[in-house]
Amino acid sequence: MRTRTLATAAAAALMLLIAGCGGSGTGTPLAATPTPTPTEPNSSYPCGLAGESEVAGAVGESTAHRTTRGAICQWSLDGNDGGAEAVFSWFVDGSLERERSTDTELGYAVTAIRVARATAFTAELPSNPAACSVTAGTDSGVVSWWVGYRNGGRHPDPCAGAATLTAFTLNEEP
Repeated sequence: MRTRTLATAAAAALMLLIAGCGGSGTGTPLAATPTPTPTEPNSSYPCGLAGESEVAGAVGESTAHRTTRGAICQWSLDGNDGGAEAVFSWFVDGSLERERSTDTELGYAVTAIRVARATAFTAELPSNPAACSVTAGTDSGVVSWWVGYRNGGRHPDPCAGAATLTAFTLNEEP
């Protein structure tokens, strides 16, 4: 009896999954648009305006490979220090105070700093000294870089890497 109930539940779940993935939408498809370049007006901050070499250099690793792209971009880095991850995010409607209060509520140690003439802060989990983010206010929202090293041993200061990347983004902003 129990086997039949489980089989029926599994079949029902599978049918819901198939139904949810099928059909057609009522909207009109849009043509793909090219990624804006930093010289175009209102181009925002595509991937923090940083290429793989800037990210690898700031984090202290030898190679970087971007794994995601958009308002949030991620790089996987490999090299001398056992590897790291770097993440850039840009929130057009974000506010520095909202980001600071959210990080504080989540238990991060938040420290006010200035980066490239901008008001900013670092956020670190006391239980994870291998990771740090730097968030800065801009005229069009907030930008944030997070750096986290994979190994628990010796590695460069993650806040220094995140601050370097934030300064790069702010100095290169359109």
